[in-house]
Amino acid sequence: LLGMKGNMSELELSILRQRSIEALKQKARRGELFMTVAVGYMKVRHDRIERDPDQRVREALALVFSKFAEFHSMRQVHLWFRQEHIALPVVRYSAVEGRSIAWRLPVYNSIHHILHNPIYAGAYAFGRTGSRVTIEAGRKRIVRGFRRERPDWDVLLLDHHEGYLSWTEFERNQRLIADNANSKGLMARGSVRRGETLLAGLLRCGHCGRKLHVAYGGARGDVGRYHCKGGFINHGGDRCISFGSLRVDAAVGT
Repeated sequence: LLGMKGNMSELELSILRQRSIEALKQKARRGELFMTVAVGYMKVRHDRIERDPDQRVREALALVFSKFAEFHSMRQVHLWFRQEHIALPVVRYSAVEGRSIAWRLPVYNSIHHILHNPIYAGAYAFGRTGSRVTIEAGRKRIVRGFRRERPDWDVLLLDHHEGYLSWTEFERNQRLIADNANSKGLMARGSVRRGETLLAGLLRCGHCGRKLHVAYGGARGDVGRYHCKGGFINHGGDRCISFGSLRVDAAVGT
C-alpha cells in the first residue's frame, strides 16, 4: 500500500511539472514571458518591455551596431572599444539593489551576446537553447545551454517591441558573422587570412587553453610566430606564451 501511494505521488508531481512547463510555454507564445531582461530594456509591466530611458545606455548599444556596420567584424568592434576605453552597460543582480546597471570595458563575449540577441531587432524569441541527455557510465547526464538553429526555436515574434535595429539589418549581421567564422563547418567561408603557417587556428595554449594567434615578421614578412594573447585582448591581462612556427610546422608536416 505504501509503495502504491509513493508511485501515485511521483505521478502527481510529474503531471504538475508538465502542466507548469506548458503554462510557461503558452505565456511565451503570447510574448509575455520574461525570465530576465537584456541590457538596454526595462520591464514596464509583467508582460511588456520598453527601451531603457537612460540615454547613455541607448547610445552605447547603438554604437555597437554602428561599429559593426563599419567594421563587419566582431573582433574589430571589440578591439576598438578596448582601444578607445569605452565601457558598455551590463546587468547586475544583487539581493539588496535588485537589478542595476554597471559599466565595464567589454570582453569579446559582451559584443557577441549583443550582436546575436534578436531582442535588439524588436523580436521576441523563446527556446533558443535546449538541453541534451546522454548516458555516461550508466548515469544520466544533462548538458544545458545547447544552441538551437533558428527554425527549431519554440517562439519567434517579429515587431514585438521597439528595437535598436531592423530585422533586415539583424539578419544581415548574422550572415556577416557566419561568413567570418573559421573552422565552423565545411560550408563556412571564413574570414580572409594571409601567411603560410600550417597550424593557424588549430593550436591552443597549454597554460590557459585559449587559441593561439599568428603574427608575421622577418625581412619579407613571411616568418610566422604563434603567440597567446587571448587574456590580454579579452581581459587586459598579461600575454602568455610565444614561439616560432618553423620547427612546429616542420614536425607536424613530417
